[in-house]
Amino acid sequence: MDLGLFYQIQVPKPWDAASESRKFHEMMEQVSYAEAMGMTSVWFVEHHFRSEWSHSSAPDITLAALSQRTATMRLGNRRCAGAAAPSPQCGVPDGNAGCDFRRAR
Repeated sequence: MDLGLFYQIQVPKPWDAASESRKFHEMMEQVSYAEAMGMTSVWFVEHHFRSEWSHSSAPDITLAALSQRTATMRLGNRRCAGAAAPSPQCGVPDGNAGCDFRRAR
C-alpha cells in the first residue's frame, strides 16, 4: 500500500508575524519525516483568496523546495481555483487539472 500526504497549509487565526513561516517550516519537516517513514508522495492544492483555510497559492515553489529535501517522494499539485485548467507552471498536466512531477531515476 502506498501512503502519501495532502497539504492545504492552513494557518488559523490569531496570526502573529511568524505564523505563516512557521507553518511552512513545520510542513517541510513533516514531509522529510514522512519520507523517512516510507510514505511515497506529497500533494498540494493551489488555492487563492482563502485567508485561513489555505496558504498554498504557489505550490510549484513549495514542491521545488521539497525536491531539495527529499529523494524518493512523488511530488504533486492539484489546482482548485474554479476553472478546470492546469496551472501554467505545471510541466505535464494530467486529466484532472493537476500535475504529478516525477523524478528522473
